[in-house]
Amino acid sequence: MIYLFATLAALFIADIWLTNKIISRGGGELNPLMKWSMDKFGAWWPIPKCSVTLFGLIIFALYNILLMGMIFSCLLYACIVAWNIKEYKKC
Repeated sequence: MIYLFATLAALFIADIWLTNKIISRGGGELNPLMKWSMDKFGAWWPIPKCSVTLFGLIIFALYNILLMGMIFSCLLYACIVAWNIKEYKKC
């Protein structure tokens, strides 16, 4: 389980870093919720992003599906990071 947490944390950080790089090169955020967070919180936008992710993990834990939830979250963030890498290369 610790490997999944580490993987999710690494993907989470990569997503934030790549998103900031893409935006600094003139790109934009596609997720309307994160776009709103960026507009509302400025440089602190990762805090609401982290809160949403942690809330999801808490829900997974409450329903006793934390392992499956972690696997799902890692796969989701892997797709997001892959998309961000593709977009970063286009900028």
